[in-house]
Amino acid sequence: MGGRELYALQHNGIEHEVAGKAYILLPDIGYTARGSSVWQGMRHHEIASVRGLYYDEDAAIGVWEVIATRRLDAFTHGRLWLAFESWLTRRFPTATRIVTDDAEPGEDRGQNREFLADLGYRPVAGAHGVFAKALRR
Repeated sequence: MGGRELYALQHNGIEHEVAGKAYILLPDIGYTARGSSVWQGMRHHEIASVRGLYYDEDAAIGVWEVIATRRLDAFTHGRLWLAFESWLTRRFPTATRIVTDDAEPGEDRGQNREFLADLGYRPVAGAHGVFAKALRR
């Protein structure tokens, strides 16, 4: 979103930025000199970087990015996006809506809009490329 606001704020105030990484757990198995396998536990495997925002006075969450480290299919990317939304809504329980833009997940903005529509987002009137959805409380 390169140096611009995610959407026009209705109020000036405090903005919280959250950045993180999404992981899956994979079995960590080693092998002995005799060729037998040894369970060593689980290891974290990074699958995405995530960034979000929360605007106190607007009671709005912004999903800035959910960027996969490797190509994810649309279903998996959608599940990851929804999991990040869920984390953000628990972290910021006073939020009344979530906003994002149509720059993600890929290069094709038409496909990105379809992706967002499948997740419940709708275009924001008068804000080119911005999408939002209300949170049910």
